[in-house]
This record gives sequence, C-alpha cells and structure tokens, in this order.
Amino acid sequence: MQACHGLFAKYREPCIPVFGYRTSSSDALAPLPLGYAPAIAAACYRHRIGKPIIQPKEELSYIENFLYMMDASPSDTNFRPHPKIVKCIEILFILHAEHELNCSEESFS
Repeated sequence: MQACHGLFAKYREPCIPVFGYRTSSSDALAPLPLGYAPAIAAACYRHRIGKPIIQPKEELSYIENFLYMMDASPSDTNFRPHPKIVKCIEILFILHAEHELNCSEESFS
C-alpha cells in the first residue's frame, strides 16, 4: 500500500469537490490505484515472460484494456479480447465485490 501512496505525490490539493461535496484529497484520490492496478499487473507479467510492455488504449473498457495489455502483440494494433472472456471477467469482478460487501455487512450485524 505504501507504494500506491507514491502515485499520489503529484496531487497535493487540500480539498477537492467531488459530487458537490468538499472532501479531503485522499478521499477523492483513493480510487486511483484501482485504475493503475491492471497496468501494473500487466507490465509485471509481460516483463517476467520477456515481452515488451504495452500501453493501454483509451477506447477499451477496464477489462478489455487489462486483457489487451496482457495478450496483445506490439505489432497487432487491432487486437481485441474475445467478448465472452471480457464478460466472464466482468462477472467475476462483480461477484468478488459483492462477496466482500456481504462479508462486511455481516460483521456489523
């Protein structure tokens, strides 16, 4: 987690308006590591297997970008992950998030 704090070094505003509320900058910036996580994981994977690191594409979704950065060849600019695999991973992420929510609710009952 301390490594993620380094990502926030350039964001030093004391208060940022989010959805009409004034929050501390750490509250507003907390979701940023979620956006960086797939790129970091894909870069580590590709470095480990000896392939060049691929930059994300803005036109792809969160899951599509992750799969693109993991599997695409640098010469293949039109690579798109299979839609069924993308849908499966989206469902897996939703189920994982739902499981965490249910577990935390039970601890407060």
